[in-house]
Amino acid sequence: MRILIVEDSRISLRLLEELLRKAHHEVVSAVDGAEAWRIFQEQHFDAIISDWMMPNMDGLTLCRKVRSATERPYCYFILLTSRDQREDKQAGMEAGADDFLVKPPDPTDLMARLGVAQRILDMQERLRAQSAQMQELMSYLELSNKRFAELYMGLPIACVTCDLEGRVQEWNRASEQLFGIRAQEAVQHFLWETLYPAEKEWELRDKLHALQKGAGGGLEEEWCYAHPDSNPRHLVCYSIPLKGHNDAVVGAIMAHVDITSRVLLEQQLSEQLALSQRLNAELDRQRRDLARANQKLEELSTLDPLTGLANRRLFWERINEYFAQATRTKLPLSLLLFDVDHFKSYNDSYGHSAGDKLLHILGELLRGLGRTEDLVARYGGEEFAMVLPATDAAGAKAVAERIRTLVENHCWPLRAVTISIGIATYDATQSIQSVQQLIDAADVALYKAKQEGRNRVVVYDPKKHRFEGKEEQAA
Repeated sequence: MRILIVEDSRISLRLLEELLRKAHHEVVSAVDGAEAWRIFQEQHFDAIISDWMMPNMDGLTLCRKVRSATERPYCYFILLTSRDQREDKQAGMEAGADDFLVKPPDPTDLMARLGVAQRILDMQERLRAQSAQMQELMSYLELSNKRFAELYMGLPIACVTCDLEGRVQEWNRASEQLFGIRAQEAVQHFLWETLYPAEKEWELRDKLHALQKGAGGGLEEEWCYAHPDSNPRHLVCYSIPLKGHNDAVVGAIMAHVDITSRVLLEQQLSEQLALSQRLNAELDRQRRDLARANQKLEELSTLDPLTGLANRRLFWERINEYFAQATRTKLPLSLLLFDVDHFKSYNDSYGHSAGDKLLHILGELLRGLGRTEDLVARYGGEEFAMVLPATDAAGAKAVAERIRTLVENHCWPLRAVTISIGIATYDATQSIQSVQQLIDAADVALYKAKQEGRNRVVVYDPKKHRFEGKEEQAA
């Protein structure tokens, strides 16, 4: 495949280039959306892999521009993003994106997505070819029908001239070849005695009568002729009034066009259309299966299997995002660190299976807490974390007390269970300047809660508590 990579990070760009070239793809690179749009207008690409957030023109805008170029062949568009909100994905789909990958993309996942892209592009190419063939055929048939309706006896088409009684007057060479009947065997015989079956006599008489009464544009019908020496032939008969000196209708010219090939081709086209519909249905099914697989993969990669809460990986992703947001907006960000009191003795007394059951129940209690934007995660072992964006220390303490009380009052199966909670809050006026310092501060507060007797909430106070952040350790 010929792929355009759009990535403003030089390192990520080089990694993608190397990965795709090893997979034998032809790669062209751009460092922002504006450069990619210029390259796209000048060259053909099968697929575009674009970062979402970029200077000059972001990936969403680039996707819209690519989709607006309807005169170009379809280009499969994959957005690379760390944004996984439903609204973000909906915006990407509305802009025309075909797929999403979380940064940094997993090589196996990326190759699988490109395989799907190749199958879709191949299918679309076949459909375009079939559509072009069908359009060409239909245009040819329409032109042919118009020509045949005006053909006269001298054209190389099976033409039969008859009087108003239906008696054959002329029978050209093309008729001999088509019907397998010589002219001398047909001329001066009635049509239903030579060409048509006898039961069509009154139908033919009605047709001639209609032509005589003013069907000036002629009549047309399709019928199947049982050829004496070969397979049945599908024919179109064009009946045109034949006028005499006084403009009176004296007979008819019947031009017979062999459409056997067309009928057989229409049957083939019908079968091809049915096949295309089945392939489209299968493609839709594969897309649904892929979507379900991606959703399951996303859940497995971000959730802790024991508690059902966010895992440590998702915790680090979100807290870094929230911290960056807090530094931009100057809004507070609070972190709760808490663990189960005397958990080791609980495990020693009742076994690790009982300890796992305790953590599972605790996970169930915590899953329903907090706002949509709050994050509850299993930080490690019996330790949990809760990130509260746009929440000051007082608000965080209220949430912590509610959690502590909920755990203390729960009916535990073996013995009473309590938790200790440490709280740290980032705001522009305090000394906390990094995510690691925020976690260290919450950890110091948690340690203080343990020292003071457990089953309590302690808020980190920079005037009372001290910790060694990363910057101090480096010093």
